[in-house]
Amino acid sequence: MTHDPIAAYLDALAAALRSRHAYDPRIVAEARDHLIDAVDAGVRDGLSAEDAARRAIARFGDVERVAAAFIATRSPAIEGLLALACAGTLAATGMLSASLLILRPPRADYRTWTLEAFLFVAQAAFTLFVIFRGASPKVRALLATGGFALAVFGLIVVVAAFGRAHFEGFALLLGSIVTLQGLLTLLYVVDLRRLPRIDPA
Repeated sequence: MTHDPIAAYLDALAAALRSRHAYDPRIVAEARDHLIDAVDAGVRDGLSAEDAARRAIARFGDVERVAAAFIATRSPAIEGLLALACAGTLAATGMLSASLLILRPPRADYRTWTLEAFLFVAQAAFTLFVIFRGASPKVRALLATGGFALAVFGLIVVVAAFGRAHFEGFALLLGSIVTLQGLLTLLYVVDLRRLPRIDPA
């Protein structure tokens, strides 16, 4: 066949999932398995491959309904809170960087802060990309690793803020936001791992 209706349906399903910020290759793979099984059954019933594909797609259902069914068990609250935490990290990092450039404190470790700021921004941007575009299991594992490292580092910053001779409120704020982002990232990845199964109509 010059036109593959199964491939077109799977492309449409992937687009519907991306529009919901919930693309996951496992979802498309499961849909493909269902459809291929249904096509094989149709061919055994005497249908042509193209007619069997059309019947399989019709029985499987509209891509919007299928996409909604796959993500129905996910928690939008975690995703929303994580996006806010990333925005907070970006804002706090930008404010601290600006204050260092403007005030030029003599004891500031600019090299260390530059590295830390880069990592904070990179992890926040990466997390927002995953939220809005979806990701493969390997990318989610990388996101979880970064989230864990962020949570640990944030806790270290919070503890250090209390341990210094001069209390550093901004360090406490930044450490708290970073810790929150890290913990929410781990919860978000766990939530994404819950892949509900659907039965075709």
